[in-house]
Amino acid sequence: MPRSNVRNKNRGFTLAEQAVLIAVMGVLVMMTAPSLIGMFDRFKLDQAIVSVRGALQESQRQAIRLSQACVVSLDLSGGNVTGPCLVTGDRTLPEQVDAVTNIKPTKIDGSDKNSGAGNNKTGIQLTFGVLGTAEFIVESAGIASDPSGKFVFYMPETAVKDRKCIAISSTLGLTRVGVYSGELKHSKDLSKGTCTAIE
Repeated sequence: MPRSNVRNKNRGFTLAEQAVLIAVMGVLVMMTAPSLIGMFDRFKLDQAIVSVRGALQESQRQAIRLSQACVVSLDLSGGNVTGPCLVTGDRTLPEQVDAVTNIKPTKIDGSDKNSGAGNNKTGIQLTFGVLGTAEFIVESAGIASDPSGKFVFYMPETAVKDRKCIAISSTLGLTRVGVYSGELKHSKDLSKGTCTAIE
């Protein structure tokens, strides 16, 4: 076989073959993009659950270990979870994740270190006692079918319609993660909804 024929056979793809390959890859990317975006959004939702539940459990453990009350503060509008007993540090919820709760907000009094002036902002505070019990007040409209404190996490600006929740027992301070079913119009509606455990 002459050498010129061998060289011509190993030149690679023709322009038409490359165009077909790019078109097929473009169609595959367009087909998988929505599911990839949804997967990343669900990951953010799960990350918010892990972050808040981790802060609650860490504060509860520290309250028992140190034999002192530990407070966890949640600023749902800013997405911050803080507390003096959080050994691993404060947490911030991922962007696009919104949260609502049926736990009654409280005034958090703080002081600005620079000006010395006090600032009052509203947030959610849970106090874990020395036995690990959680202290909070639940807002409810009528008789609550589930009297536990709830945090419901969702993503209103995405295609993901999942609603994940953390339910907290006030007697033992135990938390469970689940899927929320019910209304989200007002915080009092959460007491009528249910947080069905998934683990």
